[in-house]
Amino acid sequence: MVTSGTDFHEDVADVVGALRARYGVFASMGNHDYFGEGEPLITLLRDRGVRVLRNDGVLIERDGAKLWLAAIDDTWTRRDDLARALSDRPADATTVLLAHDPQRFDQAADAGAHLVLSGHTHGGQVAMPFFYRVINPARFGYRYTVGFYRRGPAVLYVHPGLGTTGPPMRLGVAPEVTILVLRAE
Repeated sequence: MVTSGTDFHEDVADVVGALRARYGVFASMGNHDYFGEGEPLITLLRDRGVRVLRNDGVLIERDGAKLWLAAIDDTWTRRDDLARALSDRPADATTVLLAHDPQRFDQAADAGAHLVLSGHTHGGQVAMPFFYRVINPARFGYRYTVGFYRRGPAVLYVHPGLGTTGPPMRLGVAPEVTILVLRAE
């Protein structure tokens, strides 16, 4: 939500806190949210009605269907606990996991997550136009860099992000607003 520091915490909390959704507004933390101090941002978001998931989840039910929406906290600062995030989920619930770092996909798939939503890589941020999925700097350190991946029945989506980190530019990797529609099989 932020690149670093705390200067924009109020602004972020105002924007995210203004969102409305039938089953609530949820957020999870990424590594840059802790570059500075993350706890004030969490407090501001919660004060505005946003449920910040940190190694936990929530059951959402609709017309008899069950969805376990969970999130792990930041992996870079070693705050993540996948087992705890999934510990209370009902056995018959579809599991959607928010995991900022896509490196946790394999473990999440093995633990029974059906859909993992990640970011972190910025899709490489600077990449060969039209070939950004295979030629980008994130490929040097990450197996999953941008887009959709499958591992057995589990699906990972790595979002390319909206902003930048490091150099304030994007080339060949457009920022993106993604709308995912979940449907029963």
